Amino acid sequence: MNSFRKSWDRVWQGIGGFGESHDLMAQILERYSESPRHYHTLQHLKECLVLAEKSSDLSENPLIVEIALWFHDVIYDVQMPNNEEKSAVFAETELKQRGIASEIIQRVSQLILITRHSAQPKTSDEGILADIDLAILGANNARFLQYEQQIRREYEWVPESVYRVKRKEILEGFLSRDYIYNTSRFRDIYENKARENLLN
Repeated sequence: MNSFRKSWDRVWQGIGGFGESHDLMAQILERYSESPRHYHTLQHLKECLVLAEKSSDLSENPLIVEIALWFHDVIYDVQMPNNEEKSAVFAETELKQRGIASEIIQRVSQLILITRHSAQPKTSDEGILADIDLAILGANNARFLQYEQQIRREYEWVPESVYRVKRKEILEGFLSRDYIYNTSRFRDIYENKARENLLN
């Protein structure tokens, strides 16, 4: 919990937040702990925040990227297709109520929406945030297997035959790209392993 608070306090101050904000942090952490989440959990959030800190030199606005990661899966209903849009609206509402500048709110919202992974990132910050979110695809064998099991558990209501077809379509979509990752650093670290994982 201390690692979450350290990240939150750093980014909250960095984006011009003032006043008590730990209630919002607690609300976000509670949402990442909801059932029936199995992958989009505190584990995923922590992995993203660790990568954000390690990759901060790649970002034009590293604190905005980091706060966007806090919100990017705050709304996650496995039976709904618009979780990113709802997460962006949640972030906009909460940040506006706490007096964050509208320019920052707009950037945060745009960054959250890039995690739909349906459009090519247009800015370096969008690229790094997308790479952080997809780093799991290039994880070591044990973590990638765990990830696949976690995703299946989130969609356990989907029949196996349907799940296999839909999951294959998603993974083949990443494989069909010239590059899965946008930044040279993430390509160097994760690209080959991600393609190996997705082909197995």
